[in-house]
Amino acid sequence: MSDTAPSQAAELLVIDFVIIGGGISGLTAAIGLARAGQRVTLLEQADDFQETNLAGGCRLAPNMTRLYFRWGLEQQLRDIAYMQQYVCFMRSETGESAAQGEWVHDFKVESGGVFLGMHYADFRRLLYETAIKSGATIRTNAKVASADLDAESPSVTLECGERIRADVIVGADGTHSVSRSLMLEHDEMRPTGMVLHNAIIPMDKMASEPGLAEFLPKDGLGTAWSWAGHTCGVIGFPTKREEFHLHIYAPESGRENLPTKSPVNMSTSEELIAIMRKEGCESRLTKMVEMATRVMVLPVIDKPELDDWVHDCERYVVIGEAAHPLTTGSLYALSIAAGDGMMLGRLFSYLHRPEQIGSFLAAFAENRHRRVQAIKRAQSTNPASMSMPPGVLQAKTLKGVVESMGDAEAAWYTEEIPIMSAKKKGNPLPLGDTLRDLALLRASDCDLSSTLPSSSDPRATRGTTCCWRSQQRGERVCRAVVRVREGDEGGYPVAPSRGGGQAGRQAGGCQEQAGGRREGAGGRGSTLMRVVSVLATALRFGCRAH
Repeated sequence: MSDTAPSQAAELLVIDFVIIGGGISGLTAAIGLARAGQRVTLLEQADDFQETNLAGGCRLAPNMTRLYFRWGLEQQLRDIAYMQQYVCFMRSETGESAAQGEWVHDFKVESGGVFLGMHYADFRRLLYETAIKSGATIRTNAKVASADLDAESPSVTLECGERIRADVIVGADGTHSVSRSLMLEHDEMRPTGMVLHNAIIPMDKMASEPGLAEFLPKDGLGTAWSWAGHTCGVIGFPTKREEFHLHIYAPESGRENLPTKSPVNMSTSEELIAIMRKEGCESRLTKMVEMATRVMVLPVIDKPELDDWVHDCERYVVIGEAAHPLTTGSLYALSIAAGDGMMLGRLFSYLHRPEQIGSFLAAFAENRHRRVQAIKRAQSTNPASMSMPPGVLQAKTLKGVVESMGDAEAAWYTEEIPIMSAKKKGNPLPLGDTLRDLALLRASDCDLSSTLPSSSDPRATRGTTCCWRSQQRGERVCRAVVRVREGDEGGYPVAPSRGGGQAGRQAGGCQEQAGGRREGAGGRGSTLMRVVSVLATALRFGCRAH
């Protein structure tokens, strides 16, 4: 670390980003980067961002809604989505309730955000409009045919022949994409034997049917309904379009030849009802499907995650479903895609020199890769994520999982980014604040003072840093450790401990150095002081351990 701090913060280096793909990750990255002051051009192959016949319902986890709220989108999101304040877990065969209640009061999910259920097309349109307002350039009818990854001047070529250059290219073009073909020699897609049916039911029809009105929103608040069974599982939720959406997982049952490269295919109510009766689903579910105006079916495919998200040229990074495909219909799919875009924008708000670009992208990829692995572990036993068997096969087991949730477990089950919140006072500090308050240290002047809050900031912190050599990528990784000031019980995000390792032990040493008695990450220290250790940036030079 440099002995002296720079006299003033370095000026932001503004560079050109080209984002391929106008899905949730691409649009969120466009917003984040534009808000950070970078120049952004997003390329979308479709004609526009209007309605699509194949779009259905989607859910957004609390940590992402909270951060979108901080971007000023709270009212717009509430206008297009129902807050899913309640949850009910049932058996798909009988409809018997295993556990139900309010997320916060009954299941101790204190994340500071809300579950939202909405139509995917409405959400995408909102992000598109926000990206435009934030200063991003959005181009439609701009399908990318190829990419030239010259380290000095990378570019993409559109199908029309136009060539577009950029300083950094962001591949957010999904699972069947230019980005994956660049990063993988062979992109294998393995069918799982399951399909996801998305049935859309008008709520006015449900309101007039005995036994179905209870599934509708009450006093403007919705419920997330989950049915779990041996071979069939269902998630149901309302949207502001006055539609009720059912996500139904079932065996392929005659859909063995469903094309894996077609993301959505049309089906019929009759076909889905036959499958549900064969699987023994309760009568209320079949009644709802009988009323469906549209039924779509998606193959549940096992898709490999990219080993490397950053191309060797260090100017091309892959995000969202293109980098880490999650199980079709997962609660985490949108949240983790949005999280990629948000973190990319946050990192590049600290860009000062061209040499930092490769390090920032490497830091982004390493941090998000760890997050994805944690989410995949949580998803495998998460009753809130989806109802795909054999995730939670029996209602009794599911009830035990839900009732045994502590704060840490609940956060892992409901959020893309784990949050540990203090129970006594205040709300947890959002990830955006922790990244703002942490130094993205420069190789030449590893110092916290230029980017930490001033002493007049009510969240002012005291911190220290430590560095150690990362075995991944063979680079030196610097982590900034900042502790909450004395007396602040608001709570900081920390990741529940998932094992040791040399890095973990050294991180623990840094936390101890920062001061304040506390238990290990994920523990419940008596002082309620939380210490966050997040990746600041991968440094190629200097910054020796201290």
